[in-house]
Amino acid sequence: MRELQQLFTISSGYTFREAIAAMQSGDVAVVQAGDVVAARLATVPRIEFANPRHMLQAGDILISARGSAVARTVTKDLLPAIAASSVFVLRPVSRDFNSRFVARYLNSARGQEALRQIASGAYIKSLRKSDLALLQVPQPPTAAQETIVKLHDNLDRQQTMLQRKCDLLKQLDNSVINQLQGEN
Repeated sequence: MRELQQLFTISSGYTFREAIAAMQSGDVAVVQAGDVVAARLATVPRIEFANPRHMLQAGDILISARGSAVARTVTKDLLPAIAASSVFVLRPVSRDFNSRFVARYLNSARGQEALRQIASGAYIKSLRKSDLALLQVPQPPTAAQETIVKLHDNLDRQQTMLQRKCDLLKQLDNSVINQLQGEN
């Protein structure tokens, strides 16, 4: 097990002086905590932003700092992008660790329990950077990390196909009833 601070630099996202919705539209995606939690990274607002110091990179991990602590990995299709202050950005310091593996671990039952234990606040839970930095994550060999990520991707595809199958069966069931009543 290794502390996150040994594997990643941890920073808070950018603090905006005005509402994101009121900013001029542009090509830089702005990721907020709700986007991370709801996995809406493909539909985040895009604004004009020119400070390269705050730009995200592929392989960064985004963790919502308030509410549900969920981790998502930044992919190239999101870029250019920045994170809002409600999001922690974990940037790998070594290529020996797979960001997708760490995000997968943090979203697992064991990782979520570890995040709940360090969260504070009575009503709305929040994470402190100093506590997040000390969080322990497993360090399997690189090949094992890759295997775990591939297995997770396969399970995700299977869940998507199963959901699609359930939706189609429901449509078929409704269609039978509709045909009985003379509807198309």
